[in-house]
Amino acid sequence: MIDVKDVVGDLHQHRAALVQEILNLRELIQPQGTGNIHTAISVLEWRIGKIDAEIEELKGPDHG
Repeated sequence: MIDVKDVVGDLHQHRAALVQEILNLRELIQPQGTGNIHTAISVLEWRIGKIDAEIEELKGPDHG
């Protein structure tokens, strides 16, 4: 059986790694020629939103 607390913990770790990666990528942004980095940041931010939604779903309504 899957332990929801373990899954939520793993998702939090994954989210933290993505946040750190965004911070690292933001340091690479230049005035020109780094549109690909902006795109990567947007994708990672989108993924963080999906992870947040998954965490909330796993926690259920009683854990708001």
